[in-house]
Amino acid sequence: MRRWLRRLGWSLVTSLVLLTALVVAAPWLLKPTLNQWANQALQLSGLGQGKVHIRRWSWYQLHIDRLHLTLVDGSQLQLNDLRLNYRPLALLQGEFQQLRIARLSVQQASAQLTQAAQRQAQRSGAALLQRQLDIPPLQQWLQVPLGRIQIDRLNFNNAHVSSDLKASFDDGLWRLHGAIQLDNAPLPWQLEAQLQIGGAWLLLLSEQQQRLLQWHGHIAQQEGRTELEIQQFADLALLRQRLPALESLPIDDLQGNILLSLPNQARLPDDIQAQASWQLNSNRIELTDGALPPNQWQLSLDKRNREGWQAQLSSARQQGHYQQAQFSWLPKLQLHCHSDLNQCTLNGQQQLHWQQTGVEVSATLASSGDWNSSDGLTLQLPLQLQAQWQTQENNLQFDAHGQWQLHWHPDQGMALQSTKGLALTTVGQLQGWQLPPWRSQWLADLQLQCQPDCQLTSPLQLSWQPVTLVQPDAALTTEFPLLAGHAHCQWAARQSPWLAHCQLTAALAQSQWQGWQLADNQLQAELMLSPQQLQGQLNWRAGQGALQLHADVRQQYAGEGHIQWYLKPTELAHPQLNLNQWRSLTGVQWLAGQVSGQGWLDWQANGQLHPDTTLRLTGVSASYDNRVAIEGWHGFAALRRQQQQLQLQAQLSGDQLNPGIALTDSLLRLGAQLTPIDINQPWHGLEYITAELHEGRTRLLGGSVRIPEARFDSRKDINAFGIVVDHIELQQLAALEAKAQVNASGVMDGVLPIVIGPQGPSIPAGKLFARAPGGKLQVQSQASAALGSSHDGVAMAMNLLSDFHYHQLESDIRYQPDGALNLGLLFAGNNPAFFNGQATELNINLDYNLLDLLHSLRVTQNLVEELEQKYQPQR
Repeated sequence: MRRWLRRLGWSLVTSLVLLTALVVAAPWLLKPTLNQWANQALQLSGLGQGKVHIRRWSWYQLHIDRLHLTLVDGSQLQLNDLRLNYRPLALLQGEFQQLRIARLSVQQASAQLTQAAQRQAQRSGAALLQRQLDIPPLQQWLQVPLGRIQIDRLNFNNAHVSSDLKASFDDGLWRLHGAIQLDNAPLPWQLEAQLQIGGAWLLLLSEQQQRLLQWHGHIAQQEGRTELEIQQFADLALLRQRLPALESLPIDDLQGNILLSLPNQARLPDDIQAQASWQLNSNRIELTDGALPPNQWQLSLDKRNREGWQAQLSSARQQGHYQQAQFSWLPKLQLHCHSDLNQCTLNGQQQLHWQQTGVEVSATLASSGDWNSSDGLTLQLPLQLQAQWQTQENNLQFDAHGQWQLHWHPDQGMALQSTKGLALTTVGQLQGWQLPPWRSQWLADLQLQCQPDCQLTSPLQLSWQPVTLVQPDAALTTEFPLLAGHAHCQWAARQSPWLAHCQLTAALAQSQWQGWQLADNQLQAELMLSPQQLQGQLNWRAGQGALQLHADVRQQYAGEGHIQWYLKPTELAHPQLNLNQWRSLTGVQWLAGQVSGQGWLDWQANGQLHPDTTLRLTGVSASYDNRVAIEGWHGFAALRRQQQQLQLQAQLSGDQLNPGIALTDSLLRLGAQLTPIDINQPWHGLEYITAELHEGRTRLLGGSVRIPEARFDSRKDINAFGIVVDHIELQQLAALEAKAQVNASGVMDGVLPIVIGPQGPSIPAGKLFARAPGGKLQVQSQASAALGSSHDGVAMAMNLLSDFHYHQLESDIRYQPDGALNLGLLFAGNNPAFFNGQATELNINLDYNLLDLLHSLRVTQNLVEELEQKYQPQR
């Protein structure tokens, strides 16, 4: 029995020793298994792929040598040298002594890999607003079962930010501090974040002891509620210098106070109570040609119980200047949302005043709208605008009002529409013209869709009502009645090479200018816009279609372009064109004939113009100043640019030009060089003109007159050329004065020098000669008999000329710009019935006024009236 008891005792002692040894060695024995289980747990956790290595496990310490984990979004987490110290008995109570980590590193994945994680975070945040939130007591969720926590190096890195931080918890204070380096910042930022068990907290960002951002406040709990007090400060002027994304932000600093209160068992956001106010200050802002003075913005937020959210943004009236203009702006915005943030109402008003020399604009943009989580945002945008443009010669007032509606939904995109658009009324005076109230409609039936790219689903439209422009101070009636018209632009589909297709229709009824009648005018334009150019067609009609001009236009946005035009044959005497209403001003009465033409005008980005224009006249008959009858004329003129000059080539030919003496079968071919003051702006005037007459001829008095060559230069005071006279019949010359009853035979040739001076054309010394063998001259009239009875010498001369047979006839011709014509005649021959046919020389000087002579011939021949009667049936 004793032996059995002794053996039992030794067995118990041995078992106890072995059990104690097993318990002591258990962590060392189970470490391989624990490593295996830990890696399997990482695989099953859903966090990602990873590996952990436990270096040591004892009853007093857990030492993890390393842990590497690849998260589901591609981010990398690495932990080195984790030591968790504890006491076995305290461990049974869930308490630890100390946690120390040598290094914890997180490498964030690229933006593409983290998009899924971001969407998941957004869904989690939305779900938080749909359920009840239980807030534990502050001491409970701030206290941890560790006496001390220390992370020697905490690194967070991604493509834009890298950090080197330290984290700790000791003596009731949570702390995170260290350096943060942005990829575009030259210096690192210092981060200081603290949270005390008592509820005080701080978040501070600085750079070399310069405060950039600071949030601090206090968390308190009492009577079943949690209150969060926040005070904010941001030096946005410094942040703007360091963050390119804030470069355009006009605010220099921000200060705010926020007080949030909610029950410890709350449903967000209904149960939140909030009171907040922010002050935003901006310093003087320099613009390219102006400046904005310092200003202060106020933003407030208020929510009490379930009364809903109230927010308001306002500022004092902002004033500034731009170039020579002064402007002011007064914004105000109010927002009311239901307590659950599922529905909001927005009301805003913007008042703008702009004033500069002669211009004053006042505009009010009011906005009101509704937003709810299912239908999105709908805004009503009414606009009221009054403007005045006043100078010494102009005074226009503008009054506009319109209504737009904007709708936005996160899934459907944005839509902007307006049924009536903007109604504009314009009234006043413009350059001496009186403009009665003129009403126009802009952007009616507008529909703009953005999802996400914006596209107009309806054309942009402009229409106007009839209006008559009047010059009240004009001596004679001057008025232009503008008829109703419209324009619209349809934006093309995305795959089209064109951006927009525009059409314009405008018209003027028959108008008056200084009492003169103007034909009606209609303009139709069709334009196509592409990313590189504008091109289109213009059609201009006048006189109910009597005049029709078509043009093709192309304009590159780089500056160059051209216009090609074609003028259809147009009857100059068409009654609807009213050209003959201008007869007393122009002196021209059109009787028949057509004008047509075509051309090309090219322009470069540097302002150079290159015209290539041709005009044609066909069968033109007209009268000028009741003094010249023109019949059956044809011609053309071509204008082109050559270097710094405009080259003009022209040809005219006609059946008759009759200022009293008929010029028939006429032809002129000439070229001219026009040198403008500015070749790119030739309408400012010409510097000088040079011209060459290549050919000039006409038939006159049974013979011909031709100009072999002539040159003209406006820079010279005197220009001269010669006219060759050939085979002028004396019989036709004598017939010009029928009452003189002079019969003559023979022909004359010669040369007349023409001098063009400042006073006009003159003939200093012309000479005509009778062609051999001469001819006869018979003067037998009552006037010659009366002259013979007055003086014996005159009587002898009249008897001699009653039947004078000449073999030599010379005429000296001199003409002055005032019309004075002097003829010095030398006759050599005989009268068979006078002194037995003795040879005689006779000198006669005659003085005329050629202008008066031509006038008398016109009256005698009744030229203009006969020409008008000839074409009367055609008009």
